[in-house]
Amino acid sequence: MRLTEAEHFRQIDQPVYREEIAPYLPERILDAHVHLVRRSDYLPGIDPRKLKTTAPEPVAVDFTPRHLDATMRRLFPRQRWEAFVFHAPYTVIDIERANSWIASLGRRHPHLHPLMIVRPDMRAKELDAAVEAGGFVGFKPYLSFARPHKGETRIGDFLTADHLKVAVARGLAVILHIPRKQRAADPANIRDVARICERWPTLKLVIAHCGRSYGPYYIEQAIGTWKGFPNLCFDVSAVDDPETIEVVLEHAGHRRLIYGSDMPVTLLRGRHLCVNRHCFFLTEKPCPNSVSPPRGAEFPMTFMAYETVRAVLRACRKRGLPREALDDIFHRNAANLVGCRRGVSAPR
Repeated sequence: MRLTEAEHFRQIDQPVYREEIAPYLPERILDAHVHLVRRSDYLPGIDPRKLKTTAPEPVAVDFTPRHLDATMRRLFPRQRWEAFVFHAPYTVIDIERANSWIASLGRRHPHLHPLMIVRPDMRAKELDAAVEAGGFVGFKPYLSFARPHKGETRIGDFLTADHLKVAVARGLAVILHIPRKQRAADPANIRDVARICERWPTLKLVIAHCGRSYGPYYIEQAIGTWKGFPNLCFDVSAVDDPETIEVVLEHAGHRRLIYGSDMPVTLLRGRHLCVNRHCFFLTEKPCPNSVSPPRGAEFPMTFMAYETVRAVLRACRKRGLPREALDDIFHRNAANLVGCRRGVSAPR
């Protein structure tokens, strides 16, 4: 007989937090990768439940500051927290409306730091005015907006010189989800990131999901080149493999590693599974591109958000890092990136 949600949380999830996370996780955390979503921001006629995405269920319902606050109180009850927030970066979203909502949240909630979703057709003057009006601390480009052409998408197809020009001038962070099937291991991605860092040496560039490296092979191919750019950081959102995180720690150091969750997607229970250089989801509930229990069976999985924290803590222990390094990874590195105000966190 399957456990109820309350039973699963009490019997499986809570012991993970109590025994493996709470004794080590710093009191303050800054989650640098959170999607806030309103169903009302989807374009007319769009049913978000039918989106062709890896995890449609979490982004098909509202995930607002109220939901985020309830989630953080439930999953991390001993922590004070703040977050970088942006909408779902999909072409079926009214981007102007979505960005306006995110900006308004930043004004109303000092612990929420808003990032703007940017399209390649946005020009520098327009972007600069939007940043000024919205108080954005960063940009979130995304491959779904890439200019169409033959062959696989390149980073320059959706992250433009106009974006970078404004980001550098304004001191904004750019959180980059890289494209292409080979992820961080793709030679084109390795070169493109290097060229951006060389041309814009003061740019604050964050490679999301450690370059979509849900196993160590991918980041191992890139880190030899990328470690040479001090303006390049790596967020661990949805990365649940300790060995992958160890690669970054070994070559780039803990001050260039940034905690992020990728909520609400990582509120799914499961983790990533990499087999022969292919990445899959192992999930409690069936999702596109996922492996899940057969009907009637039950896997005792916990939240993917917990699996990421577990992986970071294990990697840091294996590297012998001091507790102060955890304060950097889970808070200070991201705070320093955008000059977050000290002492600002969600009320308990």
